[in-house]
Amino acid sequence: MEERKIGVVSGAQMAGALGPKQFGLLLTDLRSIFVLEMVNRAVVGAALGGVVGGLVASALATRRNIDYERSDPALLAGRKGSIVIDHSSIHRIRFKKKLLDIQFVLTIEYAAGGKSRKLRAMLVPSSRNIIPPGMAGKDVYRFLTLSVQDSYRGILPGAVLARSHWIPELQV
Repeated sequence: MEERKIGVVSGAQMAGALGPKQFGLLLTDLRSIFVLEMVNRAVVGAALGGVVGGLVASALATRRNIDYERSDPALLAGRKGSIVIDHSSIHRIRFKKKLLDIQFVLTIEYAAGGKSRKLRAMLVPSSRNIIPPGMAGKDVYRFLTLSVQDSYRGILPGAVLARSHWIPELQV
């Protein structure tokens, strides 16, 4: 049986040692695949300082253009920098609005290698996300979060859904 693609979100940002990392999230019926799209080396640029630092940071920030619709999930999962979470290993998912901000954070608690792990990603709209015309500002962030939340609700087992935390004002 072939792995079925459920949805794509380009705009899951995670903290990295040398600056933020931008991931695309491919949801399938079996797993969540966070595909590394860009690493921002702002810390390196800041260490160098000034105009030179800014130029170095820009040169180090390379974006990968990925065609999620045509790409095989197995190939995306195997790409360098990808983070793969089998849905069978998920204990709980949480969506939480950042304090005094319009952004939402997705936290996935799961088991990997016999250990409990947490993945935190800030959901950030990008030009590759399909947003309804006329939508702007905080409504775009809410729409993006609702899309991801609804996708997970459609693929996770009932026991995981019961343990998870959903954004109340976004529940349908």
